[in-house]
This record gives sequence, structure tokens and C-alpha cells, in this order.
Amino acid sequence: MTCRTLFIAALLMASLGGLCLLAGCGSSASAAPKLDRTAVSGVVTLDGKPLPGAYLKFVPLNKTPGFGGTAVTDDQGRYQASAGDGEAELAIGDYQVLVTLGAPPEDADAPPMPVSASGIKLPAGYGDSGRSPLVIGLQKDAGVADLELRSRP
Repeated sequence: MTCRTLFIAALLMASLGGLCLLAGCGSSASAAPKLDRTAVSGVVTLDGKPLPGAYLKFVPLNKTPGFGGTAVTDDQGRYQASAGDGEAELAIGDYQVLVTLGAPPEDADAPPMPVSASGIKLPAGYGDSGRSPLVIGLQKDAGVADLELRSRP
């Protein structure tokens, strides 16, 4: 065998080896499992009255998959949650719900806003992940979660 023949054989072997390695690369439909999800909506009340302009954050608990979600209440206290990954529905599982008034803080470490523009006061504990008593469990097709808050515990 000549040097040229050996060179061509080595080049072909290297090319085939590279193609074999590349064949294993890429995404697979089974790589990211599809989450079981449900639509979540409800009414938030404070002392029995609708709570307008409240910002809700759904924080996954107990190994609940996904990124959680958010919602804002309308003037009747109604909300429709959306997931943090851009989906319209939240993953099935348990969530702690944090509630603040007005727009969410830009800084995640900022304290929650206890007073809305309309003068409604909300106990700061509802917006604190260490103190909020609001926990919901979402089941398939059971997406109504009304939240009853009290101004005094």
C-alpha cells in the first residue's frame, strides 16, 4: 500500500466515525416528558369581598414539575393562571400561592406590596413564601381554585 492509499483509508475511517457520532446527537421527542396540565381559574376574596388588582404567583411544591405560574385578578377578583413556561395551563400538582397587590416587584428579593392603589391593605404574609398559608392541589380537569384571604388571621 502506498502512503496515498493509507491516507485516503484513514480519512474515510475518520469520516465514518464522525458520522456515527453525529447520528446520536439531536433532540428526541422522549427527552422532555409531556406534563399533565390543567387550566386554573378562580376568584380571590379578602374578607369576603373580591380582591381586584392582585398579583398571584403559583410556586411548585412537593416535586411538582414545571415552572409554576402567575395570574392577575380583574375588578371582580377573578383570575386565569398561566404557566411560567408560556403554556396556558399549569402542571398537575401542589402549589403555594403568593399574593401581592399591584404589579409584581421587578426584583425577586424585593418585599411584597401590601397596599394597592385603591387603598386596600393586604397582610404581607400572603406574599411571603415563608409565611403564606395558601396551598392548593391541582388535579386533572379540576381547575377552579377560589382563594379566601383575611385581613386579620
